Amino acid sequence: MKIAALTLTAFGLAASGGCESREATARRTASGIASETAKLQRDAETACLCERRRGAAGKGTCWTSFENAMAAKHAEETGASLCAPISTESREWSDNEGQHSVILRYYTVGTSTQMTLCTVSEARTFEHAMNNAWSKRSEAAVKDAEKLARAMVSGQQFTAVPGKPTCG
Repeated sequence: MKIAALTLTAFGLAASGGCESREATARRTASGIASETAKLQRDAETACLCERRRGAAGKGTCWTSFENAMAAKHAEETGASLCAPISTESREWSDNEGQHSVILRYYTVGTSTQMTLCTVSEARTFEHAMNNAWSKRSEAAVKDAEKLARAMVSGQQFTAVPGKPTCG
């Protein structure tokens, strides 16, 4: 009887006599992967913000935990995307569940100096301001969008625009 119980358990049958469907197993697996990717994304944002506060000297320390978590994934850095007014730098990896990506940082495009933004909220807010400036064809509005990005980089409070950036 013990052999039968072990065999049933090996095929996904629960001790209570029920079984988990392939679809339920797939949902549970996908949920776990999505959760892991979301955690890695939060870790990347935290590391980026840390590097922003500490500067280049703190870069190694800030990214250590994230890099250790990514090492087993054999992820590849993709470089900057070719979008405007936001460009992204990310890491991508594949596994049995598919292709995954984590954004490391966002770069401003169309500003006099390229700035690094760390969060989805910062990126979306800058993107919205810059797109509005471009649609108005207003140099003053472009300067205001750049001023907003500088304020975000310096840690000032800002009113976030909901949603995700279109690039990334």
